[in-house]
Amino acid sequence: MRITVLGCGATYGVPIAGGVWGRCDPSNPKNERMRPSVLVFEDQRSLMIDIGPDFRRQTTKAKIVPDAIVITHGHWDHIAGIGELPYYMEMALRRNLDIYADDATMKCVVGMFPYLFAHEVVATDTRTISFGDDDEYRIIWHRIRAGEAFEANGFHVLPFSQHHGGSDSLGLRIRNFVYSPDVKSFPTESLPLLSNIETWMLDCDYWEPSSSHGDPRTVVELVDRFAPKRVFLTHMDEKMDYATLQSWFEDRGYGQVAPAFDGMEISIPETTEVAGMSALQSVRTDVGRL
Repeated sequence: MRITVLGCGATYGVPIAGGVWGRCDPSNPKNERMRPSVLVFEDQRSLMIDIGPDFRRQTTKAKIVPDAIVITHGHWDHIAGIGELPYYMEMALRRNLDIYADDATMKCVVGMFPYLFAHEVVATDTRTISFGDDDEYRIIWHRIRAGEAFEANGFHVLPFSQHHGGSDSLGLRIRNFVYSPDVKSFPTESLPLLSNIETWMLDCDYWEPSSSHGDPRTVVELVDRFAPKRVFLTHMDEKMDYATLQSWFEDRGYGQVAPAFDGMEISIPETTEVAGMSALQSVRTDVGRL
């Protein structure tokens, strides 16, 4: 299984509109960051996680046509690319598109793009949504819930709840790869899925603590507690210079932690058993239900 980092920037990317680099060195190409998204790829199957405002540029730059999309939550930087889908489905994908998200995210998408949807979106486990009566292709919207595993394009995905300030987001576990953007802390019921992680992509938005995102010290606390083999940082704002961050962790003895960068490819070793699966059977939450 291979992970391609399509974007690892924060809400406004790096540089910010107007060419503002903040504390990031503009001469280092690893500091140029699109909004957070990754592509999971294996055996000619792909699964994109989140579809932000850089969707067109990300898919063009990586030369990819994602087969299915999982959305972690309904904030703008994770759903704004929905507006690209009518032409994407007609001109590139040329078939229906499966999207997996919880009810709260579905509401945010329809609220942001009411003009795209010809019919009212009803919260059912699977819903076919058209952009218009004459459109050939449809979105097949699959309702997902924290604590309930699902299959997406042949990938077995375990979603779990994450605290993200005044709202929650979904973390995702696919075998021993865990994706945790937009997270400050984890509820008790999610903790079993954070053990035996081979590769963890983890929120590190700011240097200083905030109410909704991670920071280097929070990352260190999580590494000490759960001992993942590798951690790659994502959702980094314009103050998070690549070289400075890398040195910060290395100087403290955390060589297994490094910033991600756009275009990075990560190989995930094969595993015969998903760690935490037995614990998941007892994890059933109401997060994501309306």
